[in-house]
Amino acid sequence: MCQEVHGTCRVVPGTGRHVPGTMPYPLVHEARQAQRNRASPVAVIEPRDGRECQEVHGTCRVVPGTGWHVPGTIGKGCRGRASTGPRVGRLANMLTRTPFVGGNWKMNLDGARSRALAEATAASATAHRSAEVCVFPPFVYIPAVAASRGLAMVGGQDCAPEKEGAFTGQVSASMLVDAGCSHVLIGHSERRHGLGETDAVLSKKLVRALEAGLSPVVCVGETLAEREAGRAHDVIRTQLRGTLGGHAPDAARLVIAYEPVWAIGTGRTASADDAAEAHRTVRQTLADLYDVRFAESVRVIYGGSVNAKNAAELFAHEEIDGGLVGGASLVAADFATIIAAAARRVQ
Repeated sequence: MCQEVHGTCRVVPGTGRHVPGTMPYPLVHEARQAQRNRASPVAVIEPRDGRECQEVHGTCRVVPGTGWHVPGTIGKGCRGRASTGPRVGRLANMLTRTPFVGGNWKMNLDGARSRALAEATAASATAHRSAEVCVFPPFVYIPAVAASRGLAMVGGQDCAPEKEGAFTGQVSASMLVDAGCSHVLIGHSERRHGLGETDAVLSKKLVRALEAGLSPVVCVGETLAEREAGRAHDVIRTQLRGTLGGHAPDAARLVIAYEPVWAIGTGRTASADDAAEAHRTVRQTLADLYDVRFAESVRVIYGGSVNAKNAAELFAHEEIDGGLVGGASLVAADFATIIAAAARRVQ
């Protein structure tokens, strides 16, 4: 019998399938895949009167921490609402996440080119409304881009860990909001490793972002040396716990970007399977910090030399909810292809 974080996982009677409640994330993944493959139809019941519904073969299971009733063979006494198939009941809502594509322009472009790229990106966002699109221009171009963004959103590439004060050269979270931002990057590798920002500093930035009403895109990922030493997953866990620990972000607003440092701007890309494995580590860590429902609701995207050629393969994997794109986001046609690939996840 496999173990959950808070107990023993449920098995759907007559199927041998594990039902995702609060259990180790790999088991959640296996159960979800079984549902989507229709290998074993699972029904989720949302009770209407608070009673325990009855199965033919016993009492239905309650998914830990959710109050959902998960039956095997549903008996006539069930007073809930049941459905079967690859997307089921309230569990289906938990498994459906809107794709997110971010374009990190870094220290590139000028005013005129920023406005032109923003307009082209807005057209792509309008053509593919099933995906959320956000661009992260240099600070000085944020107001101009915000005025030209259309359905695309605008974010800051960073924010200060303080609200205000004598911090020359820094930009506060509230200033980003005032300039037209809805999102902010926190902990991009070029700041973690290039500027030596620690998890403690990034944790303060997260607090400021949440206080200002920004949606944080928290970046995590290992260096090549850490990966070759077999520490990649430990690094991801440590960074997430150090940045998110003690905070209560809204799962619907939080985005986690897995960015293997060795793949950023190098042309090297993690395989879809390797990226998906890292994303499962992210979700398991989120489940440990919060709960499985939270972990399943958060978008986890991939960043690391995402381009027009590899986006479709990466985004086809169910664990990868989109991408944080660098150089390819500066080319309107390439970024449009990437947005389209993400939008196809929900078609």
